[in-house]
Amino acid sequence: MRSKVLATIMVGFLLLTLLVVVILSGGDEEEVECVDPANPGGGAAPVNSKNLALPHPLDTFTSGFRTPDRPDHQGVDFAEGEGTPIYAYADGVVAQAGQAGGFGQWIVIDHQLDGKQVSTVYGHMFPDGVKVKTGDKVTAGQHIADEGYNGEVLPPGPGGSHLHFEVWLGGRLTGGQAVDPMPWLEKAKGGTKKKAASGGESKGQDSGKVVLIGDSLSVGARQHLEAEIPGVDIDAKVGRQFSEGVGVLEGEDTQDASTVIMALGTNGPISQGDVDRAKTAAGNANLVLMTVGGPGVSAADSVNQTVKNNASDVDVIDWAGQVRNHPDYIGADGIHPTPQGSKAFATTVASTVGGASKGADKPAPKKTGGKELPPSDKIKSEEHLQVDSVRVARAVAAKFPQIQEIGGWREHDEYDDHPSGRAVDIMIPKWESDEGVKLGDSIRDYLYGHRDELNIEYMIWRQRYIPSEGESNQMADQGSPTDNHFDHVHVTTEGHGMPKKGQKYTAPDGDGASPTEGDDPCAPAGAGAMDRNLNDAEIPEELRKWIPLSAAQCDDIDAPLLAGLLYQESKFQPGPVSHKGAQGYAQFMPRTWAAKGAKVDDKGKVVGPPGSGSPNDPADATMASGRYLCEIAELQRPKIASGELKGDPTELMLSGYNAGPGDTEAAGGVAQNAETQEYVKVIPEHAKRFEKKL
Repeated sequence: MRSKVLATIMVGFLLLTLLVVVILSGGDEEEVECVDPANPGGGAAPVNSKNLALPHPLDTFTSGFRTPDRPDHQGVDFAEGEGTPIYAYADGVVAQAGQAGGFGQWIVIDHQLDGKQVSTVYGHMFPDGVKVKTGDKVTAGQHIADEGYNGEVLPPGPGGSHLHFEVWLGGRLTGGQAVDPMPWLEKAKGGTKKKAASGGESKGQDSGKVVLIGDSLSVGARQHLEAEIPGVDIDAKVGRQFSEGVGVLEGEDTQDASTVIMALGTNGPISQGDVDRAKTAAGNANLVLMTVGGPGVSAADSVNQTVKNNASDVDVIDWAGQVRNHPDYIGADGIHPTPQGSKAFATTVASTVGGASKGADKPAPKKTGGKELPPSDKIKSEEHLQVDSVRVARAVAAKFPQIQEIGGWREHDEYDDHPSGRAVDIMIPKWESDEGVKLGDSIRDYLYGHRDELNIEYMIWRQRYIPSEGESNQMADQGSPTDNHFDHVHVTTEGHGMPKKGQKYTAPDGDGASPTEGDDPCAPAGAGAMDRNLNDAEIPEELRKWIPLSAAQCDDIDAPLLAGLLYQESKFQPGPVSHKGAQGYAQFMPRTWAAKGAKVDDKGKVVGPPGSGSPNDPADATMASGRYLCEIAELQRPKIASGELKGDPTELMLSGYNAGPGDTEAAGGVAQNAETQEYVKVIPEHAKRFEKKL
């Protein structure tokens, strides 16, 4: 349902372009940055390569891209322990491998991803940990190095071991731009390597692969096409004409193909001879042609007539019809789709291969249970706003009477969020005061908690980009409170078209209504068992509700065990800070809280973005500790089954919590430091203290 904008933890990212020029001493930290906040990878969805790999386990994230405390940090850091294998992100050529100042040793790999030059950078290895040399060709997932702590790391020594990973558009050594790597990592994490080489099943197909020959439209929509048609074999190139595409098809083995899609026509006329060649080359596969549209497509009439002439014996992707009905699907050049258009293009293509298309014209989901939202004079104008944007504006106006102005559509902007009617700006009164910040935070948390139902793609508040999926990301300084979004909360929605006559809007489910007690769909599974054999006589009142609720999040923990952990960490007290910097009831390190912590509502449901809430809040901290334990247990389960991890599962989970999943995996069992060895034994002992004797 939600558009997968980029990214990313950190991450990023259509409202404005971020331009930062920073020149650092030492020669290996130079940048010229232009980042699209709705697409932090830059360019037209550049992370569309069919063959991507995670460079490193992502379990222990330690530092983000240009964070407030490290504004010059051009990559992201992951600390899984010295010797952890490092893998190439994509196919490419090693541009540099060797000594590099603060990196100790580094590797720079140049890639061609969907026609764009991209470099990835890997740092802090030792010389004997570098497995490649300059000039080597590498493949995605190839073991190229081992994690180390060479160069400038904090703390010095083995405790500072980590991988520093960067992504550069235009090349690291050729004056390119550093961008936030997290959305790129999310693409690899999302399984882009899982595409079957053949025999891939598309939605609605029983067997047989789908072959798509395309031009720049398919290049830009690749990620959506691969999501809509699993296993699709895409060969797309910017500027490709139909005749060239036929030549590509003639070189394809289509014996096991069920469908061949010729998604071409924006670059020139199509001859009947070319169509006949395509029919022959497709063999027994179903052939699909495409109509084209947009004011910049000069050959549209000719192409569409040829396609129409062959419609009796081929299937047709009617992209021209979509463009007529949705002019906002086409960007400023009159040819290429907007991000919203790329998504619609993919669903339109999918419908021709029997795909259960999500439908470019699908209306916004209708929700019941919420009260009807009336118009509000706080909204500057609803004219030109799409359905989702009106609903967000009305919901905020009704929920927060302090708000006096909500802006929306404007005719011109660098990106299409506002001109397309998909975005609103919620102006915060007294934004510079503590009261204003608190109000903005409350609006952010309210909208984030209802992000699925309200079809929100992303928000920006106080210089922080908050996607509906993935980690939030601190954005570069733009120089003014408005440009940095300190005086307003920006919200971009999916849109779902212009309102129809008599359109009605309802508040999010449960907003303004009272859910039936014990029937809360937002409560964690199993949360109805509120005692879970817990003896809470020694537990402070503020934690008694939250320990059983948090323990109900998975079967790997129970309430007495979680109580034992909190007792060991803080003696059930808020506010303690360890000598290492761990904080609060569950002793989260700040970097771990930034990734795993979040504000929760009174039912324990996460309603804030990652890093929101407080480790000193009993609800936020207790729910986060349970979530993190469950996450560790889930991560370890297949490794225990395979024999990679040996030992008692509860002790392994507790080792992951105390020492980190990476150190635990590196040890092949409970981490070998004395603190962790004691920790995994003492917490089960504490648990017996808090177990109700039946």
